[in-house]
Amino acid sequence: MGVPATHSDFYARWRAQNEARLFLGERDAAHPPERLLQSIWLHQRLRREDLQTLDGQPLRVLHPGFWNHAAGPDFNGAVLQFGHEPARSGDVEIDRVPGNWQAHGHEGNPAFAGVILHVVWEASRPGSHAVPALALEKFIDTPLAEIQQWAGAGAARDWPETLQGACSAPLAELAPEQTAELLHQAARVRFERKARQMEARARQTGWEQALWEGLFRALGYQQNIWPMQRMGELLPGILSSTWPFRHITA
Repeated sequence: MGVPATHSDFYARWRAQNEARLFLGERDAAHPPERLLQSIWLHQRLRREDLQTLDGQPLRVLHPGFWNHAAGPDFNGAVLQFGHEPARSGDVEIDRVPGNWQAHGHEGNPAFAGVILHVVWEASRPGSHAVPALALEKFIDTPLAEIQQWAGAGAARDWPETLQGACSAPLAELAPEQTAELLHQAARVRFERKARQMEARARQTGWEQALWEGLFRALGYQQNIWPMQRMGELLPGILSSTWPFRHITA
């Protein structure tokens, strides 16, 4: 891997240097990379209570859907509620600007017939309104620079398969104490990433509610994060009356 694992910040610096590989081919400096927008949507790094479509409809995300790494819409099986309508299940497509709906050939493509929301970064230029659209720029839960740092810290699982596993041979050459140190560094980076995400949520809901939702998300494990997140949102205030350490302050 090029640098001894005994350097205390080696892992964080290595991640920062290599996360740029995720954005190869995305040269439009005016907009964040599409992969970053996908990560924002997947993890709902948004002020979720304030969401509105471009035509002014309130939007509630009950489930962001499952990230589709194959051809077709970016997310499948999302569950959304527009205004006071019943919740709907369908696909979500992520683009930088609304005009990419036509530019990328989605209009009339049967693979995109199930799209119920077009998510873009900004909408300063007109685009198709064949489906409701949401511009993320106005609703991210923390400044873009902080989100980019957060996304980079968790980017490894989103790397192309051709890059995954490339570290296995160099890692096998490390001494046991170096491997242990590298694992500790990786754990710290992961912990700090989750802490930043919870801090952003706490700015919207308060620390007790953010912790309550975090506990529910953890109980959902990988497959049921969003149903459990929704349960935590539907039970606000319970933590303040039941949490046994509620009177302890930092």
